[in-house]
Amino acid sequence: HLKRCYIENDDAVKCIERWATPHTAIYADPPYYDCSHYYKEDFDNDQHARLAECLHTIDAACVIVSYYPHPEILKLYSEDTWERHYKDTVASSAGVTRNSKTKTRPKRTELLLVRKRQGSAPAVNLGGQMGLF
Repeated sequence: HLKRCYIENDDAVKCIERWATPHTAIYADPPYYDCSHYYKEDFDNDQHARLAECLHTIDAACVIVSYYPHPEILKLYSEDTWERHYKDTVASSAGVTRNSKTKTRPKRTELLLVRKRQGSAPAVNLGGQMGLF
């Protein structure tokens, strides 16, 4: 399934700008806002704003970005331009190990932001075989 996909390790904005075309689908999964303590490298508020600006303006067929809901993220991705899809889920591992006292994984709410259709770009369909919900 990844035969025609490219995976790169580079600055997100530079990579998006390099690959975006009117026929490209962009899926961004940045570090979650205010969760930098979970990540090896910092991704600060300015970087979230820089990424959001890029994703607002990039010439791509569709743009999808995932986060946990946060007031600052909702400001960066306004409902005028972005559809908001919420999904209740559990953290995949979240520190639960064989020796953990609890086997209960914490519940989370994921936020999937889908940029609204622009011009002749195809509509994003979140149903069917590729459904995310």
